[in-house]
Amino acid sequence: MAMGAPLALALMISGMGSAYVMFGPGGVDLLLASAYSAMDNFLLVSLPLFIFMGLVLEKSGITDDLFGMIHKLMGSIPGGLGVGTVLICALIAAMAGVSGAATVSLGIIALPAMLKRGYHKRLVTGTIMAGGALGFLIPPSVLMIVYAFLARESVGKLFAAGLMPGLMLAGIYMVYILVRCRLNPSLGPATPPEERYTAREKFQSLRHIIAPGLLVVTV
Repeated sequence: MAMGAPLALALMISGMGSAYVMFGPGGVDLLLASAYSAMDNFLLVSLPLFIFMGLVLEKSGITDDLFGMIHKLMGSIPGGLGVGTVLICALIAAMAGVSGAATVSLGIIALPAMLKRGYHKRLVTGTIMAGGALGFLIPPSVLMIVYAFLARESVGKLFAAGLMPGLMLAGIYMVYILVRCRLNPSLGPATPPEERYTAREKFQSLRHIIAPGLLVVTV
């Protein structure tokens, strides 16, 4: 890894090399057999598919539409774009289960948009990073699938157990942002009057939540 080798190659060389040094050629055979038996599990099929779905969502432009909707609905509230960013992160977590998808997408879209509107850099970066981490808790979480596989636990029960804490954490982030920006509006100023929208435009922007909502229910 220090030489820049791909992670899979580095782990394979260190694992097979250690088995050979400790047990000889038979150790490598034992390692391969145990690795195959561990990976021969239908549960793990979901991992590459959820990661693939996260990449598809990242490239699809769905995050742009959601952020545009949030800008119209909540831009006039101090800290509203930060609250909306957390909400989008929670939605992406519920769709794909990969925290990196939300962090990368909103780092590209929300970060420059909020900085341009005078949001404090620490508030913006903290909001995106904290919101992106919701993917660990809100189902379907890829990490929960891996843990369930290793610990021989029920994936469904882990998902059920993670849903409420994940939503509570998202709610706490939103309340914190609103309170901080209410006490100190310079951290997350409201959008200027010329960037505000009519009630009709706000209502029309809600159509962008239909596709993500259907995907969440389907998953």
